[in-house]
Amino acid sequence: MNSATNKIIHVSDISFSYGDKKILDQLSFSLEKGDIAVFLGKSGVGKTTFIKLIAGLEHPSKGSIKKFGIALSDSDFFIPPNKRNIGVVFQEDSLFPHLSIFENIKLANKNITKKEVLEYFAIFQLNIDLNKLPHQLSGGQKQRVATIRALAQDPDIILFDEPFSALDYHLRVKLRRHLRKVLKEKGISAIFITHDREEALLLADKIYVMNDQRIIQHGTPQEVMENPQNTYVANFLGCGLVIPGPRLQELYRIDLIDKSYFIAAKDLEFSNKNQEHGLGGVITEKNINANNSYHYYFRLDDISKEFGPFTSLDNLDLGERIVVNLPEKLEHLREIERS
Repeated sequence: MNSATNKIIHVSDISFSYGDKKILDQLSFSLEKGDIAVFLGKSGVGKTTFIKLIAGLEHPSKGSIKKFGIALSDSDFFIPPNKRNIGVVFQEDSLFPHLSIFENIKLANKNITKKEVLEYFAIFQLNIDLNKLPHQLSGGQKQRVATIRALAQDPDIILFDEPFSALDYHLRVKLRRHLRKVLKEKGISAIFITHDREEALLLADKIYVMNDQRIIQHGTPQEVMENPQNTYVANFLGCGLVIPGPRLQELYRIDLIDKSYFIAAKDLEFSNKNQEHGLGGVITEKNINANNSYHYYFRLDDISKEFGPFTSLDNLDLGERIVVNLPEKLEHLREIERS
């Protein structure tokens, strides 16, 4: 490992295509030692291809990938996956079917003991026989074994492709927290890819929002949620309201140019009581959280988009009329780029 740089991964202007179809377009990214980055985007924006390029399972059409300043992939050079010391946990089952659970984990670290494996099992709430074969496990159990195998490898970095997708909601929430704690305690850097906003906010030191084969915004969860760069990021993350200027003119009785404006969720009041600067709407979706609060999605009467999730302790009904009350002071209002 080259200690001259603390950037464990440095990606410079990589592009990748399948035939004539462009998958990634001039993407650049750096990850500091010990940090956790989460790439967030809809299906088809190139998230999985991106981690395959870092793992060495694909080769970029253009650009370079370095680890601790040493080239892994560029126009002249390529280090194969098994020489990169990078762990990978994909969404699909990746265990060897003819090997026991313990044998699968020992492939990553031949010196690991059964006692050490069972300690991981306790962290990830696995109660299974180490001698079982993969086909005897559920999808969620296999995914957790694959995660433990990646940790046992003691890699410089682990790449995760939606590792909790096969788990039920409450177990998923709990294991995200446990996995982040283990990664931080061991000082292992990680890149997660997901389309789940809640997962990104819980895991990330920095979030990278992808669209149109590029990173369109990055920052800490707080930075991205409170200051989305454009209307796509704001609407995709559900981090506040995007409101047309003419509608705000009516509410605040002031002159505003005909652009879009953003108000962060933290500056909004979600209730069934109307105030002076309120927008009426209807609840379209309701989900209960583990702490007995509720996530609501709603559609406003005069803005043809669904917004949410917004969190409230009030137990409101699906289809119930609600009001989103805007802040009295315009200092919470900012112009946002349309996309």
